[in-house]
Amino acid sequence: MTGVDEQPRIPAQEFAARRARAAARASELGFRGLIVWSRGGATYDNFGDVLYLTNHYGPFPWINDKPPLWSGRSHSAVVLTADGASELVTDVTDWRADLVNVDAVHADRNLYRGVIDTARKHGLDEGDVGLVGLEAMPASAYRALVAGLPAANLHDADDLVMQLRMEKSDAEIAMLRYSAKVGAAITRAMMEQVEPGNTDGDLAAAALSIGARIPGVAQWDIPLASGSCSGHFQYARLPSWDAATPYAIGDIVHPDNYGYANGYIYDIVRTRVAGDHPADWQTEIIDGAAGCVRAVIGAMRVGITAGELFDVGKAYLIENGFTDEVAFNTSFPCFGHQDGHAFDDPWLARNTPDEGVAVAAGTVWSIEIQVGRNGRAAGFEDMVVVNRDGSVEILTEDLPVRWGY
Repeated sequence: MTGVDEQPRIPAQEFAARRARAAARASELGFRGLIVWSRGGATYDNFGDVLYLTNHYGPFPWINDKPPLWSGRSHSAVVLTADGASELVTDVTDWRADLVNVDAVHADRNLYRGVIDTARKHGLDEGDVGLVGLEAMPASAYRALVAGLPAANLHDADDLVMQLRMEKSDAEIAMLRYSAKVGAAITRAMMEQVEPGNTDGDLAAAALSIGARIPGVAQWDIPLASGSCSGHFQYARLPSWDAATPYAIGDIVHPDNYGYANGYIYDIVRTRVAGDHPADWQTEIIDGAAGCVRAVIGAMRVGITAGELFDVGKAYLIENGFTDEVAFNTSFPCFGHQDGHAFDDPWLARNTPDEGVAVAAGTVWSIEIQVGRNGRAAGFEDMVVVNRDGSVEILTEDLPVRWGY
């Protein structure tokens, strides 16, 4: 696939509408405005809030601060007043004027200085101001803002934009449908490389080769833990694949595959046994992982909560005897998340702040689990959309559940 002729787009006016919603929420909370912070620089975990509001992604990599010449490299911020004025602050002067959608742009390699100057310009140097994106903000940036805006009361509003991002527009649903299609093509290419004698590196090469040729696609990671290490979700290393160890007949391989098409995530897992002659216990865990995911999907409906869906998945594991250490705990006690500009809230888990968040129409999710036997494990993950009419559609259904047998 090339994607050239089928690329969906977010209409320009939608970015202005998003900023208006964020400004209204800031006003409701009594803030004079917001400073929204994100990180770019070829990292893909915390760029979403600034991209969501302005369609900006900062490409320059993170490097140590060397003020006054530079600071905050790879980061960017949006200064947004409660009455809706907006200004992007970027560390690069050659930002994409053809892509960015915002009222004004202020470029300063010394990003901390630029944010402080822009906040003062918009009257956010005093009173109550919300900080969004604290989890992406380095301590050095926070210290600089506190020192540079001494009359402002800076409040933690970290989830404000994420809560807005949870409500997907029709254009965003189209973007996520497309990203699922891209992710499925990449997963298929990887699974076709699961053969005795190949390595995780062959799968990674196939994935990167496909993604690099599709406009707007950025492969985030390919966590792999195969063969004797397959009981792990990912076997801690840099990179997240082992290009040195050839697959032997009977090795379990379960690549996780996540990345972005035009800033919207795909996140998919399948499992294959090298040689395509799995033992009975291997078939059991492959079917068990898929069965658990499909049980959770079968329970999805508008109004059911994230915590209740977790209960469905946990009950499936218990009822089917998947309770050993590789059934659940080596990954994390969760059955997935909403999709958007990353692994978006809510997560399908208990004991989290959003366990009571209900599934809404017009949302896209990745449902996942890893289960195991004999110190080995299989993984499975589907992407699904809850349509406006409440129906649930599996976007990755064309990828086989049983691969190669």
